[in-house]
Amino acid sequence: GGACGSGSGSGDIGTTVDLPVGGMATFTVNATVTAGATGTLANTATVAAPVGATDPTSGNDSATDTDGIDLTGYYTLPPCRLADTRAAEGPALTANTTRTFQVSGLCSVPLDAIAAALVLTVVNESDVGHLTIYPAGATPPLASTINFRVNQVRTNNAIMPLGTNGQIDVDCAMPSGPTGTTHFVLEVYGYFK
Repeated sequence: GGACGSGSGSGDIGTTVDLPVGGMATFTVNATVTAGATGTLANTATVAAPVGATDPTSGNDSATDTDGIDLTGYYTLPPCRLADTRAAEGPALTANTTRTFQVSGLCSVPLDAIAAALVLTVVNESDVGHLTIYPAGATPPLASTINFRVNQVRTNNAIMPLGTNGQIDVDCAMPSGPTGTTHFVLEVYGYFK
């Protein structure tokens, strides 16, 4: 088996590995990249012949792997409540209306987030119905996001693109006309940017 020291630090980091004939080495790099970083990360491996040996093809002794730094993707968050109509974000949603809820800028969701991982809960429903959740300012989709019955707590998850100003719209559809209501709880556990 081969042996090497462990490299650490910042910038160019080097370490030497002594390998037996036919040996192989695997390097794992764990790095912290600052927010907004761009560019590439290049890793070069070079093989040198042992002292006293002649390398017949010295032109193939080095290889470089270059990877772009891509900080876009999904970021998890501790679950956090964005809204609860039983509390300060009340009153309850009313039948056949739309309400807008803020997502970005709250609960550690950055202002430039493009989508959020949400938990939607309905409680204290006065009639059957459904909620349709979609990016604020967009055309509502034809499919509901969560269906409910009278006085049954229902929960669903959704990965939701964010619309105007990092918000979502919630359509509350109920057959009972203007008298139907349901309370709504909105939580976030991750975001995309």
